[in-house]
Amino acid sequence: MKKIFVLAAAAVFVLGMTAPSWAVAEFAIGGSVRLDAGWQFSDLGDSQGFTAGRANEDSQTQFFLVNPGNGRINFKATVGDVTGFMEFAMGSTGVSTRHIYASWDMGGGSSLLFGHTWSVMAFGFTDMRLADDLASIGYGCLYFGRVPQLRYTYAADTWNLKVALENFTVPSASSLGIQDYEIDPLTGQVTTTIVTPNFVSETYIPALTAAVGITASEMFPVTVSGYYQQWDLKGIKPGTKDVGASVYAAAIDGRVNLDFMKIVYEGWWGNNLGLRANSFDGRPNATTVFGAPGVTVAGNDLNDCRSWGGFIELSFPFETVALNLGGGYQTASVEQKPSAKLGTDTVRYESDLSTYGFFINVLYNLTDNFYIQPEITYLDHGSDANKDAFGTGKNDLGSDIYAGIHFQADF
Repeated sequence: MKKIFVLAAAAVFVLGMTAPSWAVAEFAIGGSVRLDAGWQFSDLGDSQGFTAGRANEDSQTQFFLVNPGNGRINFKATVGDVTGFMEFAMGSTGVSTRHIYASWDMGGGSSLLFGHTWSVMAFGFTDMRLADDLASIGYGCLYFGRVPQLRYTYAADTWNLKVALENFTVPSASSLGIQDYEIDPLTGQVTTTIVTPNFVSETYIPALTAAVGITASEMFPVTVSGYYQQWDLKGIKPGTKDVGASVYAAAIDGRVNLDFMKIVYEGWWGNNLGLRANSFDGRPNATTVFGAPGVTVAGNDLNDCRSWGGFIELSFPFETVALNLGGGYQTASVEQKPSAKLGTDTVRYESDLSTYGFFINVLYNLTDNFYIQPEITYLDHGSDANKDAFGTGKNDLGSDIYAGIHFQADF
């Protein structure tokens, strides 16, 4: 943590010392301090396994008092038409970089951004606060995280366009469960299964992301976004099959602004999103990744995984209080089968997985920048892909209920 503060202070100092030589800079510092306190009531499902002759404990109650990982401090400097911004996350789990980017206002509604910040894909959240400020991510909310990118934005009076090239990390063959076979040239039979697959990864283009926002109506603003990425795993040895897959998605995010109520919603659909979407899988004790492609029967290729989901939230604002309630759902369909070619396919898999969650909270503004939010949240983790993950016919991942208070001060 000390290194983060030293770097931030040094950056501000250098900018301040050099600013007179090239322009007059405007500086700002801000942040947010957050704390969650309450109880987590867990139904552990079948994850504790089965012991003959006795019943295993299948529930757990825990009190928590934690700083969510998105508490933050940020620094901003503007010189002419160029703005630099960096922000660090601070929570009970440590310190990390949230944003570091620069943006150039090109005039005429155009701007160019480069650095590390939020993806423009499916940029919508609920006001769910507990479970580490979860915002329904993994339970209906599609979140692509913060990534290195080069982004162009054009903003008109009634609409805006964002187009970005984003970083994409190619998954390894071993993480996908792909097996690399050596083929006997005489018999054509598999002779060896190599534990560490011999592949080299290739990407020819960055991830392509675009979003169009329609703001002609203040009552019904809406944004449509899309994402595409292609990658390949090239087999090194003769007889090793090349493997390729694509990740793509489409989403719609919007609001309905009425005098007595605000509605926030999101709907999305995609392919192999478990390879890209950030925190897409929040299920405890799961043996596979939600939304990731499944291995074919032969064990040396992938079956695409289609998934879809969304959320809706209703907010009823009053003078210093707001009542928020909402929920989300997501599902994935995939053929997930290990190698039958070697006669080792004894695992039974689900072809459909789903999770959902809902919440209700009340926001109390105690001052202009400090509020508390009592909340109750329910998360259902669904089933594990392996039908026998915790014993024959046992794959229930359980559920969680959170009851507590979120504290937040912004400055």
